[in-house]
Amino acid sequence: MLEINTMIYSAFVVSDSKMAHVNKQMGRAEQAKINSLNLMENLAEVEYIMSDKTGTMTKNELTLVALCCDADSYFLKGKCFRQDEKGDIVGTEACCGSYVVDKTDFLKCLKLCHDCSLLTLPMADGKTKDVLTGASLDEQCLLKSIQDEKVAEFIFKSSKEIKIRIGQQTLDYDFIFMNEFSSERKLMSVIVRDRQDGKIYVYAKGAENKIMERLSPESAESELKDEVNAQVLNFGS
Repeated sequence: MLEINTMIYSAFVVSDSKMAHVNKQMGRAEQAKINSLNLMENLAEVEYIMSDKTGTMTKNELTLVALCCDADSYFLKGKCFRQDEKGDIVGTEACCGSYVVDKTDFLKCLKLCHDCSLLTLPMADGKTKDVLTGASLDEQCLLKSIQDEKVAEFIFKSSKEIKIRIGQQTLDYDFIFMNEFSSERKLMSVIVRDRQDGKIYVYAKGAENKIMERLSPESAESELKDEVNAQVLNFGS
């Protein structure tokens, strides 16, 4: 009898229009799903909901509003800020794409060093759509924001190959190895071979202090490190 009641209650949850949501990627409305008959009993015992991320309580929608790729300029909320000849910070109207369009190494690192993949999904109208998937919403946001600006594109990825586009140029790489992000390392890195010149490259991203630890002795003692540290503090505040 208890199982029958649980199935009836589950039917009410599935058919409740207030518990439906719009799947923007698929272009359709989706109802709540009951994967376990124990859900009704567990749900009745919930008294507090505790979350460590704001996205859990909102729409899980991230937006790229600020970006810094060098020590003397940065992009923030529709403006590009640079130092003039007097050393003053001057802001001009600009889009994110115009800020990063000439920063080739940054775009390569962004499009190569990640654990996202492209998933082809059927749409409601019978067509298909490539959707970015991955464990990190931050990476998805970065990839999609730059891709929407038409300056770089993540095209394809497999266990042996990665294909990207920078500007109008399509670049093919042999995928060699990836060191995934971990809380201990606080960074991730990918090793690839450029099929055009045959050279092997390592691209890494992560916490700035962990990247600084891996600088060459010449770079670690240069003024550039102090400039970058100052910019990180200024940009973060």
